[in-house]
Amino acid sequence: MAYRRALPGCPDCREPLRPGARFCPRCGIALAGRTPGTAAPAPRRPRRRSWTPEAWRRFAPVLWFYAAFLAISVAGAVAGAFVSAPSALLAASVAGAVLVLLCAVLARREVVPLLRPAPLFRVHVLLTLPLFAALAAMLHFYVAALAGLGFEVPSLSAMFSDAGWPRWSVFVLGAAVPGVVEEIGLRGFVQTRLGESLGARGALFAQAALFAFLHLLPASFPSHFLLGLGLGWLRLVTGSLYPGMAVHAALNAIAFLREGPAG
Repeated sequence: MAYRRALPGCPDCREPLRPGARFCPRCGIALAGRTPGTAAPAPRRPRRRSWTPEAWRRFAPVLWFYAAFLAISVAGAVAGAFVSAPSALLAASVAGAVLVLLCAVLARREVVPLLRPAPLFRVHVLLTLPLFAALAAMLHFYVAALAGLGFEVPSLSAMFSDAGWPRWSVFVLGAAVPGVVEEIGLRGFVQTRLGESLGARGALFAQAALFAFLHLLPASFPSHFLLGLGLGWLRLVTGSLYPGMAVHAALNAIAFLREGPAG
């Protein structure tokens, strides 16, 4: 804790900052003009944030990005009815990765700090492991509850097997790629930009709702909303996207392992 108190604090949310930081990893406020390694006394955060033209200018790219990301998801789902599901998922994954990469380049001042090695790595592990266990348990019981209510849970592993794709491809396209792409896009760019206008708490809940809706499965909205909250909280407390990437990819991989080999 002494380490955290020794760091300069964000003038908006008092989050400890790394020397030379340009953006707060928690609320996303710009820190232009601050001398590296120093901090002025942090004023109290205003309860309401004004939607100035500058705020709208920085908020608009979030709408465009999410609309494009959602369109890719919808197009991938529709394409799955005409071509093999793995081929549609591959095309959607490539398109989504290109979109997120472009977004990360254009918004690199917000995204790049979240991709640097995080301090207090041991503390982050202690935060990540319990969260991972809690989310894994939540998803397990939620899927079991859906099955008990008669909801059919689609098996991605079976779709890949029926199309003749190798077993490892489902883990790449269904676990590793979403774990990286969605964390950079939603928890990196969207959550940071929303934090400038909605505050850290508002951005946390907003990105979780956007994350849940992105998956286009109404029955899974509650579970994915909770998953988005957990991943967003992890990004807030660690100031890094890597723990969320690991948790996200591992949870997807566990789901595919539970499905077992198709046949």
